[in-house]
Amino acid sequence: MTLRLVFAATETRSDVYEIVQQQLARVGVDLQLVPLHTGANLEAQNNGDYDFVCWAVTRPDPEVLNTVFSSASAGNPTRRTEPGRIDELLDQLGGVTEASLRQRLTDEAALEVIDQGYAIPLVEQSAVVGTSASVDGIVLDASSRPLFYGARFAS
Repeated sequence: MTLRLVFAATETRSDVYEIVQQQLARVGVDLQLVPLHTGANLEAQNNGDYDFVCWAVTRPDPEVLNTVFSSASAGNPTRRTEPGRIDELLDQLGGVTEASLRQRLTDEAALEVIDQGYAIPLVEQSAVVGTSASVDGIVLDASSRPLFYGARFAS
């Protein structure tokens, strides 16, 4: 079996893809890594010219799952057109504000993504920001990226 993984040539995690390629080779799967420049990568993704495609999404609200896994989303890399259980869960999630119910629906949606093979999580993003005691005002945005706009030296 041969499968193609297309990704941006500027992707910083291509080493992870190489490890996956090696692991799949052990069970007889030829994963072809296809790094593409931005325009060609977008074209391949828009045309569905891939077996696997990589993306990373970090947002503070689980509603972001809708942008990737809803069959109605233009950004749906699974190319599904028929609504399924994941669509029902995401629709419910979008209409709920109570924290414990949102968490339950989020957990169910995440399990559905894995159970149906819509995505294979490879990396948990993390970041470390170190400062000296004299630096103040660095904050994290909603995606945990540091914002230095208000940074200053404390007196």
